[in-house]
Amino acid sequence: MKKIFTLLSLTSMFFLANAQTQVVNETFTFNGALKDNGWVRHSGTTGQLSADGSKVNLVANNDEDVNKAFSTDYVINPAELNKTEYTFTLNVPSQTGLAASGAGGYYFLMLSSQSGTGINAYFARLFIRKGTGTGYVLGISNNSSTGVYSTVELPVATDVSVKVAFSVSGGNSTSTLTINNGTPITSTSAIAPTVLKSVAIRQDGGATAGTGNVSIDNLVVTTYPSSVLATTDVIKSKNIFLKNSLVDNTLSFQTKGNATVRVYNTNGQLVKTANVSAQNANVNVANLPKGNYVVTAELNGETVSQKILKK
Repeated sequence: MKKIFTLLSLTSMFFLANAQTQVVNETFTFNGALKDNGWVRHSGTTGQLSADGSKVNLVANNDEDVNKAFSTDYVINPAELNKTEYTFTLNVPSQTGLAASGAGGYYFLMLSSQSGTGINAYFARLFIRKGTGTGYVLGISNNSSTGVYSTVELPVATDVSVKVAFSVSGGNSTSTLTINNGTPITSTSAIAPTVLKSVAIRQDGGATAGTGNVSIDNLVVTTYPSSVLATTDVIKSKNIFLKNSLVDNTLSFQTKGNATVRVYNTNGQLVKTANVSAQNANVNVANLPKGNYVVTAELNGETVSQKILKK
């Protein structure tokens, strides 16, 4: 059995490495305005956002917003599994200019279904505000003006590794925030863009409450074909989880409420949908052919996922 799972993991990693596409790879190794170096201003005062040869610096009370188009548009089929992620290094020198602890906060980085000078549709929004101590916290939202915040307060003047994944399936989408390879937090809503075209940087608020002073470096956006699922795409929850990843004829869940279950084949096609509850937490998959599948479950706006092998 160990050999089987090792082979599956290696196969998955092989296809992942050969199929994912970096559509943005920005190291900010230039000096000057972003608008003059491959980015497009779409709002605010022209020329405020600039790089210093190693990073881009957002400044409290500035308002220029810019976006960078993907090298290739990412076309989304809501009936399949789709995933885009952006990663970067974040450094916040101080709390100056950040919204207060407990406030809604402001988002400063996001994906868009548009590109160029007139964009206004944003997804996978990354939020920031002051922490309760001397640091700050990050939050995530699919497309609303209020984020779901991490409980981990981050220290100022320290590099932080950030990953935001945006996945779409079944007409719904989920944004997942992971900080320093810690516990992910998610935001789910009933939206399903049909394309993603750019990554955008936003400055908002005033001198004492807004996006503050933020530095971004090594910004990479990666897209994944719907038929490819990373070996790390296992999202678990205390409220619902799949008890068996090696399956004969039945998926067995443990759940604290009513959930919608979807099963996808390795081509990203939806092959089964079912509902489970605390009283009836099993799904019959006897009619599915032997092979690898991905199972997702949605409960109270939270989406979990798990790879399975049907014998």
